[in-house]
Amino acid sequence: FLPEEKRHELTTHHAESILKPAEQMLRSAGVPHRIHIEYGEIAHTIVRTAHRFGCTSIIMGTRGMGRIATLLLGSIATPRMS
Repeated sequence: FLPEEKRHELTTHHAESILKPAEQMLRSAGVPHRIHIEYGEIAHTIVRTAHRFGCTSIIMGTRGMGRIATLLLGSIATPRMS
């Protein structure tokens, strides 16, 4: 068990290392972008952050599971059909 601050520090470092190659490709291609790491309740945090930055687009990655696993487990990045 880690204190919340330490957990955020470790996950932020991990996220930055995963995002670094994508950020380098975007920068090399001259694509305007912003990478922001945030913590909190998922839907509320996404909406709050999008409003704060005036986002017109949000790109979310997935866990890379196959279709069956995604169907069974779901994903925040998968749109819900009503």
